[in-house]
Amino acid sequence: MGRYAVAHQTPAGTNLTIINCIGTAAILLRIYDVILGSDTAPPADFATEFNITRTTAVGTGGTGLTASLLNPFGVAATGSATGGTFSGEPTYGSNILLMIALNQRGTFRWMAAPDGELVATAAASNGLGLRSINSGGTPNINATIHWEE
Repeated sequence: MGRYAVAHQTPAGTNLTIINCIGTAAILLRIYDVILGSDTAPPADFATEFNITRTTAVGTGGTGLTASLLNPFGVAATGSATGGTFSGEPTYGSNILLMIALNQRGTFRWMAAPDGELVATAAASNGLGLRSINSGGTPNINATIHWEE
């Protein structure tokens, strides 16, 4: 089992994926730590709603993100991650696993309770997506996700 980190920055918006962590049929990808914030100077108090939901198909476009080993003596990740901006969004399921409402001036961190990780379905092209559901503006969103597999 390895632990990995991935980070990305993209503007907020309506139903826009920030990071999509993608597993395989051979692993259970489990998110256990999420950090969200904005590096944009706040012209107003924009609020953004985020959620993490299981995905059943990867999006098109996006930027391939390199997973960093949290333990430098570990093995490379089997799972992968992509970040926005997507030309075609990933396919999302209907069950929201985590919902976060955040003011642009704030930074938020979610850490799973023991055995409370968010788990992707172990199937090809399935994963967990962090997306901006709606926002009062388009500030940059900076996100870091830690997962284990």
